Amino acid sequence: MIVDERNMLGSIDMLAQQVRHAWESTAGITLPAEAKHCRQVVLFGMGGSALGMDVARAVYAGSATVPLLVVNDYVLPGYVSTDTLAILSSYSGTTEETVIAAKLVQARTKLLAVVTTGGPLADLMTQQQIPGYQIEATYNPCGQPRIAVGYAVTG
Repeated sequence: MIVDERNMLGSIDMLAQQVRHAWESTAGITLPAEAKHCRQVVLFGMGGSALGMDVARAVYAGSATVPLLVVNDYVLPGYVSTDTLAILSSYSGTTEETVIAAKLVQARTKLLAVVTTGGPLADLMTQQQIPGYQIEATYNPCGQPRIAVGYAVTG
């Protein structure tokens, strides 16, 4: 008999609650006013943590007025500049590539946002008062980032 030891089905069943919870939790987040004039939005994240930007690119492909880009590497692209809105996304907050990007990207832009459950990225968000969404993964009982789709996309 196969048993769902991590309760992944429970997390899948709670997709609608994840979306609702994330929507309500992000309602009060305000980005810097300068973000309205950014020339591109670049999300730094790996795997499921980059899923939100992948969905945004698909949904807004015909109407986005700036490029929506994803970087899932250790290398900070040369096009990241003062007018880039950089989103640092790591479910755990400990993803090495994203944590390294967080350190590097701050030398080029002050337009930052964070999406995470904790770790060094949450610490950075708190210490430097960077706007962002610290996910309280109430509706992801299995704890697996790849099943937290509602939080990743909505956040």
